[in-house]
Amino acid sequence: MKMKLRETNAFRILIFAALIFILAGCGGKTEPSVSAPSENNAGQPVKGEITLTTYYEDAFLNEAAKIFSEQNPDTPVKINVYKPVDGANDTDAVEMYVTYINTALASGTADDILVMSNLPYYRYSDSLTDLAPYMQTGFSEQDYITRLFKVLDENGKRYTLPIDFYMEMFAFHEDYAEHFGSTISFSACNEIGRNLIDNLGGTQNFSLYNYDGFSLFFNAFSVNYHRLIDFPGKKSNLKNGELLKMFNDFKNLENDDYIPTSQEFFDMEIPDNYLAQYSSTANLTLLIGYDKPFTETALITGEGGEVYYGTFTQLGINDSSKNKEAAWQFVAFLLSEQMQSSPQLPALPINKNALRQSTKRELEEMNQTRKANGMYINEDLDSLTNAAAEKIESWASRAQYFSYFEPIVTNVVFEEGYDFFLGNSSAEDVINIIDNKISLYLAE
Repeated sequence: MKMKLRETNAFRILIFAALIFILAGCGGKTEPSVSAPSENNAGQPVKGEITLTTYYEDAFLNEAAKIFSEQNPDTPVKINVYKPVDGANDTDAVEMYVTYINTALASGTADDILVMSNLPYYRYSDSLTDLAPYMQTGFSEQDYITRLFKVLDENGKRYTLPIDFYMEMFAFHEDYAEHFGSTISFSACNEIGRNLIDNLGGTQNFSLYNYDGFSLFFNAFSVNYHRLIDFPGKKSNLKNGELLKMFNDFKNLENDDYIPTSQEFFDMEIPDNYLAQYSSTANLTLLIGYDKPFTETALITGEGGEVYYGTFTQLGINDSSKNKEAAWQFVAFLLSEQMQSSPQLPALPINKNALRQSTKRELEEMNQTRKANGMYINEDLDSLTNAAAEKIESWASRAQYFSYFEPIVTNVVFEEGYDFFLGNSSAEDVINIIDNKISLYLAE
């Protein structure tokens, strides 16, 4: 039995968040210049306009720029939102943006701060400032989930910083959660769920997930990214059998009616009863058990137990900036408890105190909404807040990899992979196409 998917339950943005990225080449210096921060980084005022480039209009950055500029009138922040050529589609627009950033860096005209979220960030280390020395003065790392910073370090240097974060998770039906555990990979969840549904009387009674095979495949790919492609080594591992198994597992789940088909999902239809709800740590209603019967959550890992996290706001400071100290002060302001507590922050705060404040605020808002609608509420917000924050911090402290899709990989996997789930190509043919395209790219 199927029902229409409620709009409020959809968290599809995380599934396809990287799908519009596309790669353009990036140049840089061979010897990055990293100067020690001046005394101004200890919090003393600095002067001079700070410029920041971003691809998207961002309410959080706008809010922060306004507050910072008011508090530091001699150091205004100017946010430059990239404007693509009229008529450009999303893919072309992002390609133009990457080219624009590369050209600006090469010519010395790039802004002081770059939002790296739409860029292949690891290719820009020669053009960005090492932020680790700045964080050693006047910055209390113990107030943060520092593991999230360290995951992005390259050879002991910190060229980019996440300002927020999210992690992927399952919320399990409370009657069957004990079968799945507190951390689990997609393949393990697939196998356990299949067997459990068979024992519960078959697919006429339960489905496994609330998403279709292609959506789940794409997310499984993202949390196994480093297993499938070795970018530093310029090597594709796409033919090692893992990708083939991934394709077939999710397609077979569709074919055997354990999950909705891609067409059913496109038509916004999901089963009435399912065992696992795919989501993110940003969905606190699931994390703290408000949405019965999905009261038990588990962190999704890679097939080898690898733990990933993602961010919507990743920043770097231009190494050629004439105003690095002021730029750093603004980045530090974005990480302050004041701004990390902002409702405009796109995902979860990295500041620990802000994480608890934001969690409690959301719980209070949920309680008000539910109470107004005569729904179940829980007044013990302090206990719920602490439980949710502790779980999030525990998961985040285990992070090993940054969940980022190389733009060209995103496009290839999306286009070719979707063709397979539509039944237009075999898994073997799709993998050969993907591998050929990625191998050519790696050889460039």
